[in-house]
Amino acid sequence: MKKWVVSLAMCMSIVFLGCSKKEGPEEAVKSFYESFSTGNYEEFKKSVTPETYQLFNAAIMLTCKRNQTPDECYKDFTKKEKKDFSKIEIIKTEKIDDKHANVLIKEYKKNGTYKTTTVPVVKTEEGWKVYIKK
Repeated sequence: MKKWVVSLAMCMSIVFLGCSKKEGPEEAVKSFYESFSTGNYEEFKKSVTPETYQLFNAAIMLTCKRNQTPDECYKDFTKKEKKDFSKIEIIKTEKIDDKHANVLIKEYKKNGTYKTTTVPVVKTEEGWKVYIKK
């Protein structure tokens, strides 16, 4: 009986691990845009490469008020910038190799118009991250 219970437990573990969410290029892009839409600075930092973080953070900090924390500044920045933003739709993912991909998205505005954008992502030790150079 003991062997049967252990076997059942192992099978259930394998089933749950197989069904767990896998991080991929699409999830990195969704996380990036989610952080933008909610103003979540910590999520933003986790969703981008260090190079992308430095680039965006420098631009964001230029808009800060005196004595404002980076978290407060990011919330204010995203509040202004997202006023027309509605949602994103992932169109397709083009894997370049095991560590690089481009995610084609539609960025919808609140008025219903959209623009198509390609978001580059890279696979790091922490998982997939948005990688914008300029």
